[in-house]
Amino acid sequence: MLKTSQVSKLHSFFLVLVLLISNGVTSQENTKGIIGSTSIRGNPTIVSNGDYFDAYNLFIIERRNMINYNTVDKTLYLTDMEGSIVIEKDIGFDGFMGVEFINSTTLLCGNYVGAYLWNIETDVIEQYNFTGHHEFERNEANDTYFTFQAYIIEDQGIEYRYDKIVEYTPDGVLIWEVNLSDFVPFSHWCPFGDLETGNVADVTHANSISYDQSQDVLYVNCRSTNTFYKIDHKTGNLLWSLGEHGDFTLRDIYSNVKDALFYHSHGLDIISENSFICFDNDEHNQTNNLNHHSRIIEITIDENTMTANTTYEFSAPKTYHSAWWGDADLLPNGNRVGTFGTHGHEGLTSIGARLVEVNEKSEIVWEMYFPKEVDVSAGIYRMKRVSFSPIIQIDSLYWIKSGEKAVINWDAFYNFRNKHELNGSYEIYFEEEFMEKGEILFKKFWQPTPISVDLGYLEDGNYNLTITILDEIGHENIEQVNLQISKNPPKTTSKTNFYLSISIISFFLIPVVFQRKRKIVI
Repeated sequence: MLKTSQVSKLHSFFLVLVLLISNGVTSQENTKGIIGSTSIRGNPTIVSNGDYFDAYNLFIIERRNMINYNTVDKTLYLTDMEGSIVIEKDIGFDGFMGVEFINSTTLLCGNYVGAYLWNIETDVIEQYNFTGHHEFERNEANDTYFTFQAYIIEDQGIEYRYDKIVEYTPDGVLIWEVNLSDFVPFSHWCPFGDLETGNVADVTHANSISYDQSQDVLYVNCRSTNTFYKIDHKTGNLLWSLGEHGDFTLRDIYSNVKDALFYHSHGLDIISENSFICFDNDEHNQTNNLNHHSRIIEITIDENTMTANTTYEFSAPKTYHSAWWGDADLLPNGNRVGTFGTHGHEGLTSIGARLVEVNEKSEIVWEMYFPKEVDVSAGIYRMKRVSFSPIIQIDSLYWIKSGEKAVINWDAFYNFRNKHELNGSYEIYFEEEFMEKGEILFKKFWQPTPISVDLGYLEDGNYNLTITILDEIGHENIEQVNLQISKNPPKTTSKTNFYLSISIISFFLIPVVFQRKRKIVI
């Protein structure tokens, strides 16, 4: 346990560190090449140019012996951008490869018993006894969980493997289910003849569920059909499908009409009301099966015209190609992260999983990759970028023209990609004097929540503005802003938006951060 005096000293330390970072003292803006050192299993190399979104990386590594393909170990990690370990946990051979936060303290994990919740602050685990595969998705409104279960349909002596979407209470009571065979015929099976264990035709291979609580709909991605589906949760009816066997006119990044926008994709996520991001594995590409350029893509839809347009893509070299697994996410600063997670890649068998962050120009700004260790190679199914406290997005140097009202606009983001709206609060200090406070309802899907403060008319000069932001249980972040009132813009305008300078963790999370130097092994 930490003594009160230790907590106080730590809080002061983090406050000083935030102020240093906000003044550019510890800026990594000019960092080039290899950064950090790490004791992560698999001994990854981390390369960056410094323009990454500074937060933490949550993932599970599976190391395999590539001679007999047996699993060596599975380990959950939470690391900083330089590879320093915050949390390390051996999850055993039966652990699922996906993990995510569902609130500011709790991880949703899975094993072959079922889903379980792990509070990283109290180290309490709550195991649920319902089985599934690939995905556990929480319905926050009902405190229930979606997952997939496989079943077999036999037709004319041939067995076809399908998936059904099921919803369970924490007590293991099945309250809802939908069979994908109700709207996916045998003919939608991959023409390359994907098979599952026992040489059964793998018709759907559902691998991700994205639940939109406000609309009460689910988006379900099926690897083998190159299609994802919008399903009404209330009725179980199919509303539409998008992809090779979909209802939309599909256009690529060049506006060309296509038969399919992705092949054997993973990690479908909602990023706005009409936009999605996914990891296109580019496996069994029916135009050119040897193409093998795995991609991060974003698709924007219009349900009135039933058109779907590719609005962003990062197409990786073949040496990143991942035939299976994979994930993609949009970050608050506009960068994207991708999990090119297979244990090996085409033409480059010396490197396993690659975790990649790219900017809006599709330039790699940060990468963690795992060199093969003799016969052992590391694979990662998904990776999530997370923070310990809410995120503030504002220029550290903010200019207002003389004579104009000093209205300061800034954006707030929750700690990670939240799937429903969450509560928080903020406080504003002007010249070290309290100015105002207010409540925040963080927008879902890690979209910006705009906030403004009206300081009235100010005389020319430089002023100090301090923004404090807190999540629902008090995890805190502080941003210092240099406000300049002048006739002309500053000669050197700082464009360094430190979206996460550092989190000043509230009392509850400080013990976790305190142990970071010697890491937490659970």
